[in-house]
Amino acid sequence: MLTIHFDKFAAIVLSILLVISSLSCKEKRKEIHIDENELREQLMDANKNLLRSEFHLIDSFIQAHNYQMKETGSGLRYQIVKNVEGRQAIAGDEVLIRYKAFLLNGELCQQSPNAGPEEVKLGEARLNRGLEEALLLMKEGEVARLVIPSHLGYGIRGDGKLIPPASILYYEINLMAIKK
Repeated sequence: MLTIHFDKFAAIVLSILLVISSLSCKEKRKEIHIDENELREQLMDANKNLLRSEFHLIDSFIQAHNYQMKETGSGLRYQIVKNVEGRQAIAGDEVLIRYKAFLLNGELCQQSPNAGPEEVKLGEARLNRGLEEALLLMKEGEVARLVIPSHLGYGIRGDGKLIPPASILYYEINLMAIKK
């Protein structure tokens, strides 16, 4: 099932409107009639093409590194590299995590503060959606590799710092402890 995320949809609509408005500034204003259904269809096609292109890049990255990753319904890819019999994380848990995030070119773009553990409460939207989804698949003590498509990461805006717009992210993450 195709999911259109509000961030991407809004950005595409704003981009189209910006182009239309910039064109209209150069010439005498003309009334433009936009068929809402046609615009919606064009936006859906643009979103599908973006997802297709991202999934192709993700597949190539995984193949190049010989990772054996599973895929969730949202498009998150993950591989548990240290499997344990710990307790499963659930929404509402406070967890201690240590992670590093990289762009697909290998550039480090984010990590736990001071490379030490970070305490977060699952379900409070402090983490990007892909990282949150992955933690809910993990058990206490597990280590995982993740590939997070942009729509589950920082979207078409990036983080305004080191993560560029529409970036696919690769994570190495350790769910060190679960506190209730």
